[in-house]
Amino acid sequence: MSIVFEQIIVPIDGSEYALKAAKKGLLLAENLGVPITAIYVLNPQRFGVDAEIMTSLKVLLENKAYEYLEEIKALAKNKKK
Repeated sequence: MSIVFEQIIVPIDGSEYALKAAKKGLLLAENLGVPITAIYVLNPQRFGVDAEIMTSLKVLLENKAYEYLEEIKALAKNKKK
């Protein structure tokens, strides 16, 4: 029995480990000929702060998430060259 992959999903958090995982995921997706999706998941409740601070923190973390996703997108575009 063979395993068929339809997509590779890579979780990212901006860490060096996540960047390494994304690079491996890009290589795997390329070798298998499937798309790759990078996701950034935020659980604001783990910080245990009040709502006003949480709102500001959420905006800050969402902006960082977009930066991380753009970094992975750039890696993927460079792989295609």
